Amino acid sequence: ALEAHPRVTSVHERGCRALHYLACACAEAAAMAAEHGAVEAIVRSMAGHSTAAEVQTQACGALYYMAGAAPQARAKINSLGGGAAVLDALRAHAGSTALQSLGQMCLSAMKE
Repeated sequence: ALEAHPRVTSVHERGCRALHYLACACAEAAAMAAEHGAVEAIVRSMAGHSTAAEVQTQACGALYYMAGAAPQARAKINSLGGGAAVLDALRAHAGSTALQSLGQMCLSAMKE
């Protein structure tokens, strides 16, 4: 759905939310999702919808749980520019408490 509708913000919000919830619920599922294209999709969503705070929030949440799930996921997030995407989101949405919290948690998890 994310690839089929690259400009539809609501699709990216829901897609990132679904990945966030999946990754939060099960570390094994988070690692598998990261292995099979979820990180790429999330980073593309963040780049394509940089002004949408909720997309950024859900994306940071998904990346946070994926980064914590497996070292391979953490490395993939870093190699695909996930850290830069999170930093961009934090700067662009300084007034979003949820985003600031998840973004900082994500950056911490990506360093571990």
